[in-house]
Amino acid sequence: MKSLYIEGRPNAHVSLYSGPSLQVLTPGRAPGMYPIYRIGRLFLKGGVEIETQALVTCLKYGISITFIDGRGDAEGVCVGLRQRSGMLHSLLEELLEFENWEEHFEVWRSATTRTAILEAERELKTVVQDMRPRQAEDFLNNLLVLRHPGYDIRWMLHALRGLCYGITADRISKSNIDPRILLRKRAGFRLLGDLAELLDWKLFHLIDDHLSQIKKKNDLSMAEMAQWFESKREVYENFIDIALADLENWLHDRLEL
Repeated sequence: MKSLYIEGRPNAHVSLYSGPSLQVLTPGRAPGMYPIYRIGRLFLKGGVEIETQALVTCLKYGISITFIDGRGDAEGVCVGLRQRSGMLHSLLEELLEFENWEEHFEVWRSATTRTAILEAERELKTVVQDMRPRQAEDFLNNLLVLRHPGYDIRWMLHALRGLCYGITADRISKSNIDPRILLRKRAGFRLLGDLAELLDWKLFHLIDDHLSQIKKKNDLSMAEMAQWFESKREVYENFIDIALADLENWLHDRLEL
């Protein structure tokens, strides 16, 4: 979230514009337009006038406003009663307006996938030589086959992946993202699937951990594996929440003011 500094040079004027955005008019300078959802903090220094509607909208969106005198000393701070919400949705909407959005999004997707693979590597106490997702998946699958002979590891992974989608959908719905963004008609945009596939990397450790506790081979049911998964629900929910927060921060940095 970016800080917006406005200095009276003199008599800068801040008003609310559609979007919503803040419009800043300063004598002798071109008008400035700043989308509300990109602003984390607002600093007004010197002779700055801010319209009531603009001020209230900032407070509504969780933007703190600090008033600073001409010497640089803080005179006061305004904070709203509500927490900021819905920012990730707005950032995704803006990203998808770019023709080359996928090129940008792939940077985040690749980085977070690599992080998830490294985490799986650490959990399984192994070394993944080839970090490409398909090759890393094959390596980890083969590792579990060697550790737990007689079990169909690929079937177990496939059976558990549906549960990853369930948790991911739930966390997206609780993150103030409008579900309609998931239906945005952009070839290659599949936020739900991308996040669920990040969670997939946690399944290798889940399977390894539980199979290590079974004293003799038996046929596993979907109900048993679902119980394994539910025992980690809070951990997996937190994993998706962190991924969503990371995506929002990344988008803020990429879509700078």
